[in-house]
Amino acid sequence: MKKQKLAVVFTALLTMVGFSSCLNSGDDNLNYPSFQLPVTIAGDALGGYTFWSDYGNIKLRPTSESVSQLKLDGVKRAVIAFDLTEDQAGITQLEPNKVYTIVVNPAYCYGIPTYSMAVDTLSTQYQENGNDSIALKCKPINSASTTEGAFYVKNGYMTFVPTFSYGNSPVYFGLYYDSEKDVNAEAGSLNMNLYFNNSLENSVSSSGASSVSLKMPSELYMEYMQKDSIDLILNFKSSSSQSPLKCRMAVFDFMAPSY
Repeated sequence: MKKQKLAVVFTALLTMVGFSSCLNSGDDNLNYPSFQLPVTIAGDALGGYTFWSDYGNIKLRPTSESVSQLKLDGVKRAVIAFDLTEDQAGITQLEPNKVYTIVVNPAYCYGIPTYSMAVDTLSTQYQENGNDSIALKCKPINSASTTEGAFYVKNGYMTFVPTFSYGNSPVYFGLYYDSEKDVNAEAGSLNMNLYFNNSLENSVSSSGASSVSLKMPSELYMEYMQKDSIDLILNFKSSSSQSPLKCRMAVFDFMAPSY
């Protein structure tokens, strides 16, 4: 298999997308919203935003007035709370494969921690400049949720729920793979490996669980484009020696929406 080349080295990719845990930038609207969904965010303030739901291929188009209350610069993943516009009154359940115009309720919106590192360890850039960063810095998480639906890939991002230790230092997550061993297009399977570094030298100061999203390596779409879906395995180090996570993913979900 042809080795994938990276535009930047591994260490330069260890960056977390910045966001506020609460995306609200204005006065709180304390009316509880009718709907709340995890989404991938596409578009911008100038051309307008589209929120691509993780479920049912539902697209949400927020009104410009309501979305202006959110701080969305650089945010790729979030849980969006909303109501439908008045012309859609009476709808109590969202239908798959439809587009809805929504009024965002900023008081109940929050960002999902999102990381963009995905490294082929056989790439020229990593082999020459990576300094074996993964082996030297990767640490175990405590565990990962095995609840049905907690691990999946949608709209260009893998989402799972790890429990991990943290302190006051930055926390980093990422994905890495060996393009010769982990990518098997013929069998329709892919192994991804979790990178985790909590920047702690000593043992934990506190521990918690949080949904985390990791950008999938879009360059792998070409490897699997002849298939509709593949088996995905996420391997990771854990203090409990937990088994890998497994799910079935649609091949087009390697790609994140751009509009």
